[in-house]
Amino acid sequence: MYLSGNLIKKIDHLVSLPNLQTLDLSFNRLIEINNFWVPGNNLDKLRTLNLAKNMIRQIKNLDKLSSLEHLDLSDNKVIELSGLEKLLNLKTLNLQGNLLEYIDLPEMANLQDLNLRRNKISIVNKLAGFVCLMKLNLGQNLIKSISNLEHTLPALKELTLDQNPVAATISS
Repeated sequence: MYLSGNLIKKIDHLVSLPNLQTLDLSFNRLIEINNFWVPGNNLDKLRTLNLAKNMIRQIKNLDKLSSLEHLDLSDNKVIELSGLEKLLNLKTLNLQGNLLEYIDLPEMANLQDLNLRRNKISIVNKLAGFVCLMKLNLGQNLIKSISNLEHTLPALKELTLDQNPVAATISS
């Protein structure tokens, strides 16, 4: 279901859509993630949720989306990484262009791609338990140093650190 660019401010309830796999609510005016599913209506098959380019400050009400694999919250106003604890099947998480100052994610064993570009992160920590993470984008943050990522992230194949103070140190 594609509802992108409709100036939507609030989603209260979606009609019963038990086979819905993709929901695109990007480019709207959502301030919060409401319980957009009707009680009794599970979204067990929802795999992709795009909430990019809204005004969301807090991640909440996603705990019932147990099959979610791809979550895009890029270009919002998220300041804290909470509300993701029950998304155990998440493979891709895009939080680019938010207001995050630190990484405080719950352990996500299936996560493969994490985009934290264009935030205000200064310290890279709390990434233990991301055994499948292959791609990590930390570009355009305030990171001054990194260490032990090879031990913390054994599957990491691509690390982006451009436009950080640490990038100047590495290239010198």
